[in-house]
Amino acid sequence: MLHTLLPCGNTQAYEEGKKYTAANLAAKGDNKSVPPPSTWKLSDNAKYVHYCDNETIGGVEFKSVPDVGGRLLISDMSSNFISKPVDVAKYGIIYAGAGCSGAWPAGCCWVAVRRSERKAAGGWGEGCVRRLAR
Repeated sequence: MLHTLLPCGNTQAYEEGKKYTAANLAAKGDNKSVPPPSTWKLSDNAKYVHYCDNETIGGVEFKSVPDVGGRLLISDMSSNFISKPVDVAKYGIIYAGAGCSGAWPAGCCWVAVRRSERKAAGGWGEGCVRRLAR
């Protein structure tokens, strides 16, 4: 099961996740603040937690890495990519799309996947990583 934590009212990632797995909207913000962790509805059988680290329009940003109880943490950092130090060891997947950060040309996407997660997914992404390493 995939859980999604949202600092704002946009449910696009949650809706997309439902196409591929059982999904739960664990928390949804009000465009003004991150929902308090005590209100998050994380089930015991969830394997993943996806969250958007920063919501650009309202300026709502997680001030620290969410504690998701050992579940794989996936973060959309499109709007605050390279704006602050990030302890990548706390994440299974971090991604950022072009358009918000200005770090690369339009149409590009940056993705970091923990090696153990690529292996668990049957080597997903390994070919791409090998090609990039050449």
